[in-house]
Amino acid sequence: KCGRVARAARLEVVQGAHGVNLRGLVRCHSVWSCPMCSAVIRSERAQQLASAVRAHLVEGGADFLTLTVPHSVADSLSKVYSLVASAWSALLRDRSLRTFRSKYGWLGFVRTVEVTYSRRGNDFHPHVHALDFWSSPVSLDVLAEYRRLVLKVWQRAVMRLGGGLPSEAHGVDLVPVFDE
Repeated sequence: KCGRVARAARLEVVQGAHGVNLRGLVRCHSVWSCPMCSAVIRSERAQQLASAVRAHLVEGGADFLTLTVPHSVADSLSKVYSLVASAWSALLRDRSLRTFRSKYGWLGFVRTVEVTYSRRGNDFHPHVHALDFWSSPVSLDVLAEYRRLVLKVWQRAVMRLGGGLPSEAHGVDLVPVFDE
């Protein structure tokens, strides 16, 4: 019933923070299966996350990490998605990575798995995006060391799970996050 006019409601056109909206419609609030509700929910979550990151960066540090695995058009989406998810779980369990994070004041992360599609590439492309939070700003040298360690652990995890070797150029991307 999402998008239909609610019973006993008046349909109104209102100017909102993100443009013109309709008030008086039924909403299902499903971020997973409704394109109308999903867009609104994702926008609200992005604003909340951006606000939290800005507040955190006053005294803390952050980095943005992207992890991917090599695959071909012949690989099914479910196979590649499962590989990415399992390798991520293995990464979280790795002792050397946990030790490094602890040493430099790692607080935690926010993560999503994004699936993009390209007709001219390898079709569906699942990959992890993670925002790491640190208790204080982390130097570029430490982040470079962290990237090398994440790459090593990621490569080992993907290979153990039967995937191809993630390349140094494309397997792991890590960039520091700064407030404007």
